[in-house]
Amino acid sequence: MGFKLEKFSNISCTVANGVKLESIGYMYLPITCHDTTCAIKFFVIPTIISDIILGIDFWRAFNIAPEILDCIDYKYQPASFCETLSTNRVNTIQSLENLSTEQKELANAIIGKFHDISFELKGLGRTSLIEHDIDTGDALPIRVKQYPLSPEKKVALQEELKKMLALDVVTPSESPWNNPVILVKKANGDWRFCLDCRKLNAVTKKDSYAIPYIPQILDSLKEAKFLSTIDLSSSFWQIPLSERSQEKVSFQIEGAGLFKFKVVAFGLCNAPARQQRLMDKLINQNFCSDVDNGYVFCYIDDIVICSSDFSTHLLLLNRVLDKLKSANLTVSFDKCKFFRESIKYLGYVVDEFGLHTDPDKISSILNFPTPTTAREVKVFLGTCSWYRRFIRNFSTIAAPLNKLTSKGRNAPRFQWNEAADKAFSLLKNALVSAPVLAVPDFIPVNHKNFP
Repeated sequence: MGFKLEKFSNISCTVANGVKLESIGYMYLPITCHDTTCAIKFFVIPTIISDIILGIDFWRAFNIAPEILDCIDYKYQPASFCETLSTNRVNTIQSLENLSTEQKELANAIIGKFHDISFELKGLGRTSLIEHDIDTGDALPIRVKQYPLSPEKKVALQEELKKMLALDVVTPSESPWNNPVILVKKANGDWRFCLDCRKLNAVTKKDSYAIPYIPQILDSLKEAKFLSTIDLSSSFWQIPLSERSQEKVSFQIEGAGLFKFKVVAFGLCNAPARQQRLMDKLINQNFCSDVDNGYVFCYIDDIVICSSDFSTHLLLLNRVLDKLKSANLTVSFDKCKFFRESIKYLGYVVDEFGLHTDPDKISSILNFPTPTTAREVKVFLGTCSWYRRFIRNFSTIAAPLNKLTSKGRNAPRFQWNEAADKAFSLLKNALVSAPVLAVPDFIPVNHKNFP
């Protein structure tokens, strides 16, 4: 199995003694530890004698001694340990290693302004720019009984209700409508409160407002030397519901009674489209019309600012900040990233050189067990398909696996075979050694040059 070396100039690494060493490039290698495999980024430095040096990235990937990692202030001072991270260092939490001293001062000033409109400081925003309406025509009220919940989820549900009442996103209701509650566990272990609105959604008039096409956004991120991402805090909850719509988004909690949402709830079919309308209204087509080297993109509740120079980036951040303030929206400051050389966005890693596969997602593919059912094959292929643009002849390689997912009376019984096993391994190996995809340069065509 071969691994691709990405050769770039001007890459240097600071080793343990503080010395900077020049690298000829980097590559991702699969590392296995305690039966878990992760794709780790390695810089290739000819002047180092050691065959391999494993650092903080390795520790984090395999969750080695997390209690120690949380106390290492390795970004800002040489491997020192601290009891807690001071809350007054909010501006310097962001990684600004790629900036000069003067640039850092300007960057910290704008970062501090974004903290001023953060959920942590101001609470949950509520915009007046847009309102969400649930148009159900002449449909009669729909009432669906609440599903049974485990004791753990019942306790979590009570806690979520307290939070929502405190944030003024729900209020007691006397509605004839009722939607079952679903608790979905997030990656960080917290619960997300959702409604099973399938019955309500079935009678709701659909909003055809288009969500941006992801590849189109990614293809526009050209020469992005400075990247920032702004994340809105509980974005749906910052959009108010019309008075007539509130009773339709009611739910019942055992021992507490009936409640209704005053804002857009997770689970409504038109919620993403309404959120996108709001973001497009904020960041319209003329937002960057007078800027040559920068772009601002919105995908539902994520705002991405990219530019090829620092001054343009500062200008665009200030514009976005003013727009968010005027709309009375608050951000989740902990999730915002500023002045980065690379970011994770929509399942990819983006930097000035182009698009990379996300090592975290590649690691999950590397650890995917050999499928034993057609459904497991579909899940594997679905995950790999997200990165099909990185794999030449993807359809040809995946053909033996696709054969195992066929349905119907005449479909053969599921049986893992040698061809499928080979395709399974080839796809994993191809993703580990995936190239960096350059962003296309769309040069205007002069039609006069063509007959």
